[in-house]
Amino acid sequence: MRVEFAEVKRAANGNWRNILTSLGVPAESLINRHGPCPGCGGTDRFRFDDKSGDGTYICSQSDKVSGDGFTLLSHVFGWSVAESLKQVSAQLGGFEVREARPMPAPIAKPKRDRLSGEWQEYWDALGPIAGIGRDYLESRLCALPPRDGDLRYDPAARHPSGHVGGCLVALITDILTQAPISLHRTWINADGTKPAVDKPRLLLGDSHRKSGGVVRLWPDDAVCWSLGLGEGVETALSLAHCFKPVWAAIDAGNLSQFPLLPYVESLTIAADYDPAGEKAAQACADRWLDDGRNVQIFKSARESQDANDFILEAH
Repeated sequence: MRVEFAEVKRAANGNWRNILTSLGVPAESLINRHGPCPGCGGTDRFRFDDKSGDGTYICSQSDKVSGDGFTLLSHVFGWSVAESLKQVSAQLGGFEVREARPMPAPIAKPKRDRLSGEWQEYWDALGPIAGIGRDYLESRLCALPPRDGDLRYDPAARHPSGHVGGCLVALITDILTQAPISLHRTWINADGTKPAVDKPRLLLGDSHRKSGGVVRLWPDDAVCWSLGLGEGVETALSLAHCFKPVWAAIDAGNLSQFPLLPYVESLTIAADYDPAGEKAAQACADRWLDDGRNVQIFKSARESQDANDFILEAH
């Protein structure tokens, strides 16, 4: 019988302790209090909380990592998500799992449709999220993306107004070709506020496009069968507390036109708390549903779009 990722996940729900121990994860690690990590080898920063029966865990030994039972298997054994899916399926009775379809190969683009050399050098020199960048995201109740995602931190970015300060920098890549096309910068304060400057969020000008682009907060190789999608970076990272991997579409236009991806069977959308955001999320959902994909929409329950307070709307 062929099954999709969502079906295997549903079948595994509530059974993760048995599945994980059968696959070789030590039973003594699967308790909801801090202890040794079966993945990184840390002695006291791992706990298995199994929220909602999804096999969730948290490891804070160095860089904080967390996820569900599938990603725990990746953390312990180094398996890809696809391999974890196969192993869990076998434990559930030998389901035949469809092979994951590969990412489309990058397509060469004219130079004008790529990040200019100066900005590419700037991006390449940036470090991972740290300091005020980490404080800001945590104050906004955002999950931290992995180091190999397309979000970095500049501790001293110069705003056109002359202000110099911490700035989150997101790389925008073409959704289909993966080519770098622009940068999105957000000047921040550690307390979760924005500096008193005009337009604390800026895209690159100079003919850099954003249409058809996305911020890959989780890298392509983390996307297997399912994907979470938000309009802005903070909205997407709020969704990541309950669903990952996630990408950010930058604006309502990109979200509404988000194309069908051949390797993704299930799309989870975090809709912004405004008419344009809800309309864009619904337009995207309708197109994916018409193609027979699985779609669910989380709508913000209050005015703050990235408040970590979503309501699931069934489809």
